[in-house]
Amino acid sequence: MKYTDAYRALPCKVSNAILRQLDKNWRAFCAACEAYREDPGKFTGRPKLPRYKDKTKGRFLLIYDLQAISRRALERGILAPSGLAIAVQTAHQRVKQARIVPRSGFYVVEIIYEQAASAASLNPALYAASIWA
Repeated sequence: MKYTDAYRALPCKVSNAILRQLDKNWRAFCAACEAYREDPGKFTGRPKLPRYKDKTKGRFLLIYDLQAISRRALERGILAPSGLAIAVQTAHQRVKQARIVPRSGFYVVEIIYEQAASAASLNPALYAASIWA
């Protein structure tokens, strides 16, 4: 795959993430087929093959991990994925990855970042219970 034009059109890290996602889709399909053979009642129909995208109009989720994002721009508060001519303002410095999600007629940029876990302020006097028998 690494010598094809489609693979080389994006940075290697991003192309590898696409191939991992494709592998995950096919493995899920095979697992669903196996589960369907064991108990078809769990499904509304037979699992279908993952479909290929259209050559010109089809778009796939792009996942840019930290190694495919400009660190200099990130220090200035700008998320700049390599190989793309976009820049997104962000207030977060601890970015893990950026996802470019195709939608109908536009794209959504999702930024995933690390955040320290904080304990929720709970009042032990308040609790919930079910009244259903």
